[in-house]
Amino acid sequence: MAFYGSFTAAVALGISASLIGTCIMHDGCHGAYSASPFVNRMMGFGMDLIGASTYCWEAHHNTGHHPFTNLVTSKRGNMMGKSKKKFVTQENDPDVFSSYPLIRMNPYDEWRPHHRYQWLYAPLIFGGFTMLKVLYNDMVQVFVHGRVNSFISMEPRLSMKSNYIRALCMKCLSLVYMLFLPIHFNGVATGIALFAVAHFFCGIILSTMFIVTHISDNCEFLFHDNEAKLVTAPRKPLQSNWAAMQCRTSTNWAVKSTFWTHFSGGLNHQIEHHLFPSVSHVYYPYIQSVVESTCKEFNVAYKAHNSLFDALYHTLRWLYILGIDPCDDNLDRNAVHESGKKFRMEPKTLKTRSKSRRKGLSKSVVKKCDTIMHHT
Repeated sequence: MAFYGSFTAAVALGISASLIGTCIMHDGCHGAYSASPFVNRMMGFGMDLIGASTYCWEAHHNTGHHPFTNLVTSKRGNMMGKSKKKFVTQENDPDVFSSYPLIRMNPYDEWRPHHRYQWLYAPLIFGGFTMLKVLYNDMVQVFVHGRVNSFISMEPRLSMKSNYIRALCMKCLSLVYMLFLPIHFNGVATGIALFAVAHFFCGIILSTMFIVTHISDNCEFLFHDNEAKLVTAPRKPLQSNWAAMQCRTSTNWAVKSTFWTHFSGGLNHQIEHHLFPSVSHVYYPYIQSVVESTCKEFNVAYKAHNSLFDALYHTLRWLYILGIDPCDDNLDRNAVHESGKKFRMEPKTLKTRSKSRRKGLSKSVVKKCDTIMHHT
């Protein structure tokens, strides 16, 4: 790409970079690539090789996305009402929401007129995902602010000067071979075009395979009110604990496809990944049926699309729904009103079980966990 100005090579670089991100770096940063911590760290450095910062990604993904999947927190105001009082939200899942500007992905964000067309321009935003991360997000969050948002700080990862220097040097090195060398050998216009093409293909592959697993019309979006004075225990804790929430905010796609499991690095098994992030993606097909049957046993929704294209359709449909003005006079007849139950996240009815039955369920869960660990 750099020496001959080949756009075919730029496309190949973009696809290869996306595979490094999904199949190598992702497992490495989760400690799932190898039993050796050193090997996992080396595999995690793959993010730096393709232009982004491993430290920034870990803060986004491991610290923000996995514990707070699809969660937003209110600061003040009324939720989705017609009151003039402004409603402000703080995202707790920066890996999903703020990585894609100009798109309203959850029902608690403020609606703006351009959101009417977001289902049309969203693929272009997805394609620019990695370029935005490499040239702006990492720079600002690592080298300027030193934090991802108001509650996720970069200080634990950058407190050592060696880590800071490594992040800066790897950022410069990646820009040299991906941008400056193509400009030097092919001219400014062609060099920038090659850089943009490579990043577009990398971004569209990575973001599409990931975003469909959480931004969909069958995923739930969580809301937490900071001003709440008293938090009561849920009536049905089995449907509201951490594991159930991971299932309710995620969806799978093409789980029977060996190709997509390896090409996506297990992103198509998103529920299994969120439940067992430190398990390598090559084992997800073995534990998928166990997880699905356990969800069915405890009346927790287990959602899956037949293919990536089916999942993408449901993502674009959700973006279309959120593009409708919530203050529309025809609200009672539009899709937002029809999806209102999703926002409130009322759990399904769980049958009351006897004490002996609950004891049997506990043994069943232990047995299923043993089965999973045997495969891993």
